Amino acid sequence: MRNKRRNINRRKNNIRRFHLSRYPNSQKPATFGPGNYFIAASKFYNGRIDSQITFNLATDIIQNNPELDRVRSEFKYMKLCGITITFYPRNIFESNNSEPAFFLINWDGATTENIRLQDNTKTVPSFLTRTKIFKFNIPRYNTYGGMLNGWFGTSELTGFQFILFQFFSASNTTKWMFKVDAMIHFKGPTNVTAKQEIIIKGKAEETSDATLQ
Repeated sequence: MRNKRRNINRRKNNIRRFHLSRYPNSQKPATFGPGNYFIAASKFYNGRIDSQITFNLATDIIQNNPELDRVRSEFKYMKLCGITITFYPRNIFESNNSEPAFFLINWDGATTENIRLQDNTKTVPSFLTRTKIFKFNIPRYNTYGGMLNGWFGTSELTGFQFILFQFFSASNTTKWMFKVDAMIHFKGPTNVTAKQEIIIKGKAEETSDATLQ
């Protein structure tokens, strides 16, 4: 099974190298070109949510993210590919802290009233023995900044300001631990040097991972 995976990965790498080497002479329809990079912009929270809290994707998660700032200067375009919200175990069982956590994503940038009554609200039990991961696709929603699932210039954060996270657990005074990850895809390297550095870094990380295994 492991050899089969290695062969598949080797085949994918060969195909990728073929596209990179033949792309300049290819007459097939093209968009941004073959250079790309992926990151996960993250925010970790550890605290009470008995008073409702909100996070804005642009101002609270993406903005001032060190990795994002570095990559944004090396690419022209970026796209939000998906969002995951991870709740970590909390072995707390108290009768006066049994209220579950409720959360949802508002794609229009406005908070939702009566979050516990909405049909798109997710629920997390107060006593959690295992990590619970929720995944979200980006809807084809048109905002003033453009389509949420479309491509944006790396200097623009307008579209991401319309994504708002809302968390609430009434009467539960104990802490909750969760993390929000926004997966972002970059395209269009700004220069050859930046592209080469990213490729070399990627190989180094792969070598490091292989060594650990």
